[in-house]
Amino acid sequence: MMMSLEAKNKLGFVDRATMEPLDKDPKHGVWRRCNQIMKSWILNSINQTLINTMIFSNTTAEVWLDLNEQFSQGNLSRIFELKQQGIAEHRQQQQSITVYYTTLKSFWDVLGSYNNLSTCNCAGLKQNE
Repeated sequence: MMMSLEAKNKLGFVDRATMEPLDKDPKHGVWRRCNQIMKSWILNSINQTLINTMIFSNTTAEVWLDLNEQFSQGNLSRIFELKQQGIAEHRQQQQSITVYYTTLKSFWDVLGSYNNLSTCNCAGLKQNE
């Protein structure tokens, strides 16, 4: 979905880079229209049972945050399984190097999706550097 949003130049609505203009700003109406379109795209691409909990969100970013909270929870047992059985114990055996590398890379890619580091520019981060 991120690829699709970025291709449509609408990623800013979910990552809050495109902030809502003030009511008196002439761009406010255009922003609200785009926000509603974005919410519609996202809501139409998820399971119907989830829509009822998100339909009353005011912004696309709120819908995105709600989805992120529900589905981006780290699964520690899956992470352990990927590290142990997938990556540490993966052997080439009779596979071609291409198949071996592709399989190993897919383990790393899935593991990377669980370890999605959030970015922060707050004062607390600067103190930890």
